[in-house]
Parts: sequence; structure tokens; C-alpha cells
Amino acid sequence: MSAKTHGPEQNLLDYRKQRAIRNAPFLGLFATLFAAVAAAYLGASLSVHFEIGRYAPNFFPGYVPKPLFGLPVYSPVEFGKMAWQFWAYPLMQQAVMFAGIVTAVPTLGVGIWQFIRSNRLWNQQFETDLHGSAHWATRKEACAMSLLPAKGQKPSNRVCYVGGFVNEKDQTEYLQHAGAEHIIAFAPTRSGKGVGLVLPTLLGGWQESVVVHDIKGENYLLTAGYRQTIGQGILKFNPGFGMAGDEDQGKEDQCCHFNPLEEIRVGSTFEVKDVMNIATMIVDPDGKGLNDHWQKTGFALLTSVILHVLYAEKDKTLRGVAAYLNNPALQEVDDAFKVMISTEHDPSGRFHWKDGAGRDTKVHPVIAQSAKEMLNKAANEKSGVISTMMSFLSLYRDPIVAKWTEYSDFRIKDLQDADQPVSLYLVTSPEDKNRLKPLIRLVLNQIVSKFTSEDRLTEKGGRMACIGKHPLLMLLDEFPSLGKMDIFLDSIAFLAGYNVKLYLITQDKSQLEDENRGYGKSGGGVIINNCHVRVIYAPNEISTAEWVSKQLGKKTVSMENVTQSMEGGFIPSPKGQSRSIQFQGRDLLTPDEVLRLRGPEKRGSDIVKAGDMLVLVAGFAPVYGRQILYFRNPTFLERAQIPPPAHGVEIVERIDYEKILGHSGVIAPTVQPGAPEGDPFEGMDGPDDQVTPVTAPVSVEGLQATDTPATETADTQGVADSEETGGTDSVDIQDAMFALDETVQLIQETVPEFRDILLPDGSDEWRPDSTRVERKQDKADLHRLMGSNNMQGEDTG
Repeated sequence: MSAKTHGPEQNLLDYRKQRAIRNAPFLGLFATLFAAVAAAYLGASLSVHFEIGRYAPNFFPGYVPKPLFGLPVYSPVEFGKMAWQFWAYPLMQQAVMFAGIVTAVPTLGVGIWQFIRSNRLWNQQFETDLHGSAHWATRKEACAMSLLPAKGQKPSNRVCYVGGFVNEKDQTEYLQHAGAEHIIAFAPTRSGKGVGLVLPTLLGGWQESVVVHDIKGENYLLTAGYRQTIGQGILKFNPGFGMAGDEDQGKEDQCCHFNPLEEIRVGSTFEVKDVMNIATMIVDPDGKGLNDHWQKTGFALLTSVILHVLYAEKDKTLRGVAAYLNNPALQEVDDAFKVMISTEHDPSGRFHWKDGAGRDTKVHPVIAQSAKEMLNKAANEKSGVISTMMSFLSLYRDPIVAKWTEYSDFRIKDLQDADQPVSLYLVTSPEDKNRLKPLIRLVLNQIVSKFTSEDRLTEKGGRMACIGKHPLLMLLDEFPSLGKMDIFLDSIAFLAGYNVKLYLITQDKSQLEDENRGYGKSGGGVIINNCHVRVIYAPNEISTAEWVSKQLGKKTVSMENVTQSMEGGFIPSPKGQSRSIQFQGRDLLTPDEVLRLRGPEKRGSDIVKAGDMLVLVAGFAPVYGRQILYFRNPTFLERAQIPPPAHGVEIVERIDYEKILGHSGVIAPTVQPGAPEGDPFEGMDGPDDQVTPVTAPVSVEGLQATDTPATETADTQGVADSEETGGTDSVDIQDAMFALDETVQLIQETVPEFRDILLPDGSDEWRPDSTRVERKQDKADLHRLMGSNNMQGEDTG
């Protein structure tokens, strides 16, 4: 005996089953006749026994009692004889009539049963799954998906509404997803996604922490009031809001502040990582990657400037970062880099930094390296890098944006770790959506980065568990409009393990997979494949409809072919006919049928009747459902009428930089603008820099001491100042080298003999920072010539 078949193969129809189905009616007829005869014989025998046999037993010599269930039964032949001979007796007539009734009832019952069975078997030959078994989910299957609550199941406060299920009474039951898996919805503009998905979820479905991308602020107006009544902290971050008059004062009080730089873990081993994440989002505002030289070098420069601002500048905001390189007090941009190199970011040495040579330093190594790189660049390249970086920071020069990013009323960790759940609404007006997109992307990036860090998990009962108090829902409407964010691609597969659930809404599949403004085909596939639940409204474009049709699958349909043959000449007559059944596959919904899913009926701009929709859950049959209209539910409507809070909440205190850094966070530079920078990395290039430099300017023939520029005197004075203040030897040496560089630039054209040594590569321009560290031999030759008879008025100091 073969093993029982599982899976789709058990529904495949083969020849033996078809033959059994064709023979079923004949077997049923035979069974019915047999039942009728048996019932008549039994009924008649019993009737004769009880009605006649007890009154006239001597009249029936053929009576043969036989045990049948303990009852006497007559022989069928003798029973027939008795009925013929004694028909005139009323008792015999009554016995025969009773036997007929007894015969008719079971015969009719068996006949009906056989008819139903034969009809069902006959129809089975048309219900094969040979070409597909797709079908619409039943209510039982919807319960198995956990979209409908089981009988007696306790309601959850972590529910996302995904649509409605139409039961046998034409009533709409809400489909609710309470699992940790992600959800994605494909719903075109003005299709009812807000009233059917977003608002029901915020008005009672999800009662834990939530982040809402709220483009027009409608979700805040309709849901913030209710969410406050259930004990949630309400945060409205609207960085583009500006007061047009006194009437806007109330709206301003509702908004909160958020400074992305306050999320940087300053003074920890994570500070550079945190700064780099911010810098990446700033210089890559569209998510296309750092593809050119200017973006990459701008990223490195921005990283160091942010670090310097955090350690040494008063305005520790993105506005302060943008203003640092454009400080009117600086005569040249190089002065800013000199300040970065010379500033002691750790005066007390508590962080134990090392420079490139492994020596202790109080200057932040990352800041010093980047500033030195900028000083070494040619003027044109330096200008291009700075221009690129400043173009990405232009948003934060807006006084309105600067105001809302000046400090933070909350920390990102509060979304999961605060005592009460928190609702954060990221609000942008349609006119500011594109302009503010880099800032919104930055906030979302920081949220995901924060909650997927390694310190968010702990061992609990032999399993890894998230330390957060509250699960977080990220409800992101118009998700692709934010541009590609690699952090979502990289983390969507494990976000659920950190108690973060995504509810993404896009207009259609093509918007998500747009190569220029979205995630591309491969990236879009990653997003879709990691979303367990997919909600589909009637699409507007064919590629999405074709994809939906393939997702629904195929079902098997049958077609009967009848062939009629004729005979005869002038007047043909039917000769015979043959019938055959063919099976073929058909899409559960063809692409054009997907496009024609019934949309919501509207009166003007108002929806008056819900449209149809589809819900696909991995591993189950699709649900053909109906959209939800929150305003048709009295409970939802009542909650939506609660006004939003008059004031936003302030959850955190200001950052104490003095406690973190060991100083006030504002450091006056040790080198004033216009003075040469100290270089804590002098000596990193090995033996070439061991030659004792010239520490004072030289005078040559044709060049008088009075011709020495003012900067030369400043350089010399800088060396003396550093000696008096106890500066490091490396700074003294570097100051002297800069004095030498400037002197050489003055004398190179006056004394032709220097040219072959100063410009060994045959170039036309003197590059002191690159040339003076190239070859020890060049420096030796330079000192030899400076001591030769060709030098007049030698002063080597």
C-alpha cells in the first residue's frame, strides 16, 4: 500500500479516479434496488408475523420462523403465496400496505443519498488541482492567519489594521495583525489608505510607541488627542513650522525640538561611528551613495568638523557646523583648519588619545588628521570639497530649521525606554517635503541605528530579548518618497528581533523599485520579501497588477467539449456525439481584473462606500476583503474628535557636556586666526623629518631683512610663544618649518640655483607641505646651499 499523499498532488485527478466517478451512478442505482428489495422483504415479513401470524397460524403451513435480530421472518416465496391466497382478508391488505411503506422510506433515503454522492463525485472530475489550487481564504483560514480573533481570545493592544473580511451575513469584520512581522501596503493616492489603514491603527489598534511619517499633519490632528488620553507622551516634530502671526502661537507650543547631534555618544568609543552615520545622511540626501570624489572628501571633512564643534564650539548644532567654516572672524578658510589642529579637545587628557606616531595627544586624532589633509590639498580641490560640504548643510542655515534643531526635547531611546509609550509624529508640509527630506531621513536613520545596536539585546531565559519597555511601530506613509535608506535594507530582516515593527505604505510596486528615487528592483524585492503581510488596494499601473496576479496564483478550470457527428445527404440527421473534458490553469485574478478591483465610491472628495482590497499573508490563501472606513465606526469617530494636546512634552534634560568632556565644551583656540597651525603629526613620516629644521628666516643676496613679510615675524613669534607656554617640541618644529616654507617661496625666484632642489620633479609651483617631506637628501642639499658662499647675510638661527 502506498503512503498517503500530502500536498497539492493529493488533489490531482488520474484515470482510475475518473473511471470510478463515471461508474458511481450505476453503483448507486444497484445499491438502491438492493435496499428496496431487502426493506420490502423485511417489512412484509414483520407485518405478516404481527398482524396475521398471531391470529391464524394454522392458515400458513409454509411459515418458517428464522432468527433475524431476534425476530421471526417469513420466506419470500411463502410470503408471496400467502398474499395471493389471503388477499381478501383486511389484515393481509394492511400487512402489504405496511410493507410498502416500510420499503418506500429506506429506498427513498438511499436513493437521495446515492444521488447526492454521485453528483458530488461527478463534479469532482471538474475540481482537480492539476494546473493550480489557488482559492480565496475562508473565515476559518483567516483565523488561522491570526487576522481574525479566535473565539474567547483576549484583545491585543498591539494591533495593526490591514482591512476587512466580509462574512456570510455581508458584515465587515476587521482584519487585525498583532504579530511582530512587518507589513507593507500598496495603495495609490486618494484610495482610502489613510481612513482604512493608518487612522484605525492609531485610534486604538496600536497602543504602544509609534513613529508616524505624517506629511500633511492630518494623522496628528485626528489621533494625538486620543493617544494622549491613554497615557502616551505626544511629540510633534515639525521642523518647517514658522509662525505667521500670533494665531500660530498655539501650534508652535505643540511642536518639539530635536538636535541630531545630541544623539552622538560623545567621549565614547562610538562617537566616530555616530558622527559618520550623521555625515553620511547629510552628504547623501537621496540615498544614491557616495559616488564621486567630492562627496567622499566632503564626508570626511564633515565628520571632523562635527567632532570639533561638539568638543570645542558653543553652538553644538548642525547650524553651528554650517557656520564654522564660514566664520566672518576668519580671514581665510585655512585658519579654521589651523584652529582644529591646534585646539586641545581633551585638556585634561582623560581620553588618553594617541597620535599617528603613538604619542599622547590632547588634540582629537580624527579632527587633526582630517584638518591636515585639507591643509595639504591644492586650493582648487580644497575649495571644491568645502563647497560640496556646505551645499549639503544649506538646509540648516534656515532660521526656522535651526530653531527646531537647536536642542532636543526627547532622546531616541525614550521611544522604547520611557516609562510610558511615546507617539512621535514627523510632520512636513507638502511644500517643504523635498526640502526637509534630508532631516527626516536623518531622524529615521538614527532611530533604526539606535535600536539595532548591540547594547539593545540581553539574555533572558536562554533566549535573546530586547531591553526596551515598549515595542515600537514605525508607520511610514509614502515610504519611497524618503529616498533609499540603506539602513532599512540592511536591518529589515532582524528589526523585529529588536521589538521594532515596520508598517510601510507605498503607492505601487514601481514607486518602491524606482532606480533613481526608490530602492531599485533588487532593493525593493528585499523590502517586499521581508514583509509578512501585504495589503493591496486597486493599483493604477499594469506592472503592479501583473505582480499581484502572479502572487495570487492559478486555479484549475474545466471545459467540456461536445462533438456532434451527422449523417445523411440532403437532410442530415444526427449520428452520434462525443464529450470530452479538458483542464487548464487560470489566474485567480488576471492583471486586468486586478486593475478593476472595485475602488471606494465617492461623493465629491468624500468616501461614501468602501472598496475592495486584497490581503496576502505568507503561507496562506489570499483574502478578498473590503476596506475599512474609520468614520463608519462610532468608537473610532468619537476618538478622532478629541483635540490634540495644547503643549508637547519634554522628556529629557539638557546634555551636561562638562560632565562628559571634563570641560565646558567651549575651548578657545591656542592658535589665533592668521597664525600657523601646530601639527601633532609631525614626525609620522619617519627618518625624513629628523633633520633639524631652520627655525628663522634667511636673507639672501638681493633680499634685505626689512623685506621679510609680517607673517614671517608672526611665525617666529609663534615659536617663542610656544616655548614660553611649554608647548610640545613637535609644535615648535612645525612652526619653524612653516617659517622656512614661506621664506623659500620668497627666495626661490631670486636665487635660480635653488630651483633644481626645490622643484625636483620639474613642476612650476612650490608645494611646501608635500615637498619638504619627500627626501632627506633634498633637505640636506638645501642646508648645504644655504651655508655656501652664494648666500649673503646668512642667518640660520
